[in-house]
Amino acid sequence: MKIHNAQLPATGIDWAKAKAAGALGATHSPAARAVLLRDISAYMLEQIRPKNVAAAPDTNLAGQNQRELISVSGGDTTALDFSYRALFREIDMRNASTGTYEMIDATVGITFREILPGERMKTGNISSTNQFIKALEYGAGLGILDIWLEDNELFRIEDAVQVAVKKWARFVADAHYTLLAAVGTGQNIAFDTTIEQTIDNAANQIGNQLGDKFGLSDRPAVYVLTAAPHAQKVSKALAARFDNPNNNNGQIQANVQGLLTTNNSKFPSTYNFGAGAIPYAEVILAGEQMVTLRKRDLGVEEAREAAIRGTDMYWSGRFNAAIGEARQVVRIPLQ
Repeated sequence: MKIHNAQLPATGIDWAKAKAAGALGATHSPAARAVLLRDISAYMLEQIRPKNVAAAPDTNLAGQNQRELISVSGGDTTALDFSYRALFREIDMRNASTGTYEMIDATVGITFREILPGERMKTGNISSTNQFIKALEYGAGLGILDIWLEDNELFRIEDAVQVAVKKWARFVADAHYTLLAAVGTGQNIAFDTTIEQTIDNAANQIGNQLGDKFGLSDRPAVYVLTAAPHAQKVSKALAARFDNPNNNNGQIQANVQGLLTTNNSKFPSTYNFGAGAIPYAEVILAGEQMVTLRKRDLGVEEAREAAIRGTDMYWSGRFNAAIGEARQVVRIPLQ
């Protein structure tokens, strides 16, 4: 398993040069400011759009002692949690004239509802045959104080931009993990002797219930998602299929593409199946009617605030996510 660096890469923006060009401060050059805002937006986009959303599965694992964990990262950006991106099919709507996506034959699913400014995100049920999923706008602001410029504390601007990126990435991740954790109790199955057998049962249930609907093979490709503290327990179970393939009675038959882990608090490390909270995981059929809408990427704009002698940079983006078919997710106890 990779040990992730907790730092974002530097923006690469020469703040002193930007200041000298007149891009910062109360009286600034509109042209220089436009260039700076463009560079900040480009940096933000680079960090939140990972180049390798999910590594290709290793098709030659027989004989290995441990099944390799799937790698989900943003190139050099290892401070951000992108595990969920391997599970949701992206709908790129940036050039579309509409702000909604029609999900055909969506049943018993969940998505986000529109909220008023300042309200918390809310989830709502999808129950109609065709469901329109709306791309919602979210944003926040960061302030650049004049005193930072006067005292040449340009490092504070660098820090502020990185904080904005981290908060946005966490916000989007929160939204997706909230949906995954909100899948109803009807998608729970019981522990069956071993973790290996329980994963097999979950994968079989997905294939039996959704094989005809999605045209799945007899061994549909699935992922296993769990909280980071349980990674070792689940990876050992996945490794069992390769330790002694001819004699290992506990080997997994399911077509598991990889193990995804998260420390996001929206995906708790325990779940109450009825007899107290215990460790759990979810076996998930990725894509299909699990979608994430990309309407407008994270970007910045500005407004001068004379009262506090500073400039507010507002960063915002439009996205949404939905699980149109809850049967793509099966929640399993790990003991």
